[in-house]
Amino acid sequence: MLKAAAIIAVGMIIACMEVPALVKNRFVKEAWAFSLLLTAGITLGVLQVLHVPVPSLSEMITFIYKPVSDGILSLFKE
Repeated sequence: MLKAAAIIAVGMIIACMEVPALVKNRFVKEAWAFSLLLTAGITLGVLQVLHVPVPSLSEMITFIYKPVSDGILSLFKE
């Protein structure tokens, strides 16, 4: 649990250092993108430290595109 708290604390420190400069320079879209990616990284880091099984990206892509692939292949079968 201490490792998860450390990951969150480091993420907050990084955000406090970077986001104000981005907003000050009117890079609002970049600040949103940075915040989104930092949040995703912190979340995945905490999940990994807590030993929560997270499906791989390739499994998610296969889950999405398998029905599409099967549909296209059925069109070409006789």
